[in-house]
Amino acid sequence: MNPNQSFSLNGNFFTSYPSVFINLIFVLIAVYALFVIVDFLREKYSLKEKSADIDHFNFVVTILAKVLPLSGVGFIIENILQLGFSEALHYPNSGFSDLSFGVILLFVGFGLRSLRTTLRKEKTV
Repeated sequence: MNPNQSFSLNGNFFTSYPSVFINLIFVLIAVYALFVIVDFLREKYSLKEKSADIDHFNFVVTILAKVLPLSGVGFIIENILQLGFSEALHYPNSGFSDLSFGVILLFVGFGLRSLRTTLRKEKTV
């Protein structure tokens, strides 16, 4: 680096929004798994009375069923706005990669929502 040149960070680190989102979802699941393990060990070794059983699988499915459709809609809106602005300002557009990822997230969220309703029906039967 030239000593007369100032430090300039021109990199765009968020060019791939789907990969950032997937990493955030994995971190969310990993942190929740860590909490489940700590809760299990706390109940097993320190508490003598039995606490209320929480169905952790249903909880994770509920959280993901709420987050994924909203994120899918966000990716769809982001891609539509990005394509509109790139056409108006004559920038090269990135195509429909975020749009397709948003549609996939939307359908996965709807699938998790139907799984949640199926689990509720089986729980009541």
